[in-house]
Amino acid sequence: MEEEKASLIYGPHLQSNLSSVFNIKFLVFIFSGATAGVLGLTNLYGFLLFAFSTVLCAALVALVSCRGAPSKFVGDGKGMSDKSAWTSLLTPGMDNVWGFILTWTLFYGIVHVY
Repeated sequence: MEEEKASLIYGPHLQSNLSSVFNIKFLVFIFSGATAGVLGLTNLYGFLLFAFSTVLCAALVALVSCRGAPSKFVGDGKGMSDKSAWTSLLTPGMDNVWGFILTWTLFYGIVHVY
């Protein structure tokens, strides 16, 4: 059954979907980092905002963009199970973590230090 589902997925479309999800997550984390900096969040509160942004972004992408079935649009390309689709949606990636931290500290420094 899994092999039949995997054979119906066109590889370039899957790659395009993953690229779109990466871009969406990147923008969400940049804006949430700016929000954390402007609000003056420090330490744990900033990382709680990051975790909240991760979950909210994954839920919205799954519900709105994927129409409630993320395994049809996003995954690792091997088995396309619901678990792998949710894993790829919920994994922030190191680029996004560093982007969040850099914008967080930049906006914190601009608003609260200077």
